[in-house]
Amino acid sequence: MKHLLFLIGILISLNAFTQHLPCKTPEMNKWAEEQNPLALQSKQELEKYTQHYISQSTKDDTIIIIPVVFHIVHNYGAENITKAQVLDAIRILNEDFRKLNADTSEIIPEFKSIAADCKIEFRLAKIDPNGNCTDGIDRVVSTLTYNADENTKMIAPSWDRTKYLNIWTVASIANGAAGYSYYPSSVNGSWGEALDGVLILSNYIGSIGTGDYSRGRALTHEIGHYLNLMHPWGNSNTPGLADNCNDDDQVTDTPNTVGHTSCDLYAVTCGSLDNVQNYMEYAYCDRMYTEGQKLRMRAALHSPISGRNNLWTQQNLIATGVADNIIPPICQPIADFTYNKKYGCINSSTIQYTNLTWHTDSISTIEWNFQGGNPSTSNAINPIVSYPNAGIFSTTLTVTNPAGSSTITKNNIIQIQDPNYLLSPPWIEGFENNNFPYLNDPNYAWFISGNASNHW
Repeated sequence: MKHLLFLIGILISLNAFTQHLPCKTPEMNKWAEEQNPLALQSKQELEKYTQHYISQSTKDDTIIIIPVVFHIVHNYGAENITKAQVLDAIRILNEDFRKLNADTSEIIPEFKSIAADCKIEFRLAKIDPNGNCTDGIDRVVSTLTYNADENTKMIAPSWDRTKYLNIWTVASIANGAAGYSYYPSSVNGSWGEALDGVLILSNYIGSIGTGDYSRGRALTHEIGHYLNLMHPWGNSNTPGLADNCNDDDQVTDTPNTVGHTSCDLYAVTCGSLDNVQNYMEYAYCDRMYTEGQKLRMRAALHSPISGRNNLWTQQNLIATGVADNIIPPICQPIADFTYNKKYGCINSSTIQYTNLTWHTDSISTIEWNFQGGNPSTSNAINPIVSYPNAGIFSTTLTVTNPAGSSTITKNNIIQIQDPNYLLSPPWIEGFENNNFPYLNDPNYAWFISGNASNHW
């Protein structure tokens, strides 16, 4: 029995692994290089700058702080992740980039000595591009969260990429990826201003909520690309090919490798021991960046290519509210809500409302108004409402805190029917004339059900 359970556990683990999706950074950067007239020249300039930076580098203990904004694009589904999940993602980033992750103890001895504290930290912005209070999270409701692509970024516009690292989270990505980002050179110049940053699945963010420990470092991987790191087998997306031994990631202490999707920690594929536990690998047992990768990322952050060098200036840290010793103000709330169903019958159906107010952690008062509802008003966080009469009704939510108030009204969102007027089968309508439905009877009407056509 123990052996059977052990085998079942292995099968479950293998099945979970197969659900991990790849990043599509190489493909997206190839596309960008074809579209952006400055990309190839910028690539050469950045590589020249990087090699010079590395050759001149001495021990630099400067902590680089990067302001971050999350654009959460959602359609009121599970992809509308909580602020707690975003904060958990920031925690993971800071542990990984500062070599504070507890699982560094699992790095195999052959690579422990070059596991790097990159001295890069990430903080949610506290001031938005207009100088207003923010908690570093921007929520946008759109169906473009599904099969997301660069058009999704247009409805959730980036904040100035020289001041913020932009991260878009979505429900699904059109090319089947877990996420992707751009090398600084690929988006240099005006062509890339609106695209620069990371697009990633919402359930690859953090390790809580919809996130998971096994996927929680996908953002660490994508920000590595954002800071000019390639996969250890080079600038391709095909790990496992023997030809990858002839390619390179331009980092001297990451051994050439064919690339891995499984955790054979002592694999030798190109004549030397592979660094399978690298954050830029696909093996999902990643634990480290190398000292060479650290220098390459810090070179990107010192270069003017795509404005990465402005992100961490003291002036920008103050402008975005993330400098040390700054106490952020309380932000004004932005009211929002959802509900569990649109249709019901009088007195026999209840509607569960869910408060989705965001932009602040401080809420003083909540006031609901339910047209036609029982109760008609409420101060509960997530009230349950019944409707005693048939009709189509609207709902209003007002939320207040010391910084101000916010009101949202959603019109004609609830339709309640009277069962006394429901038709009993069998019933036949041939649609031979335009008198259907009973136009002179106010108790009957057409309504639209979801994305379907008209229904009686």
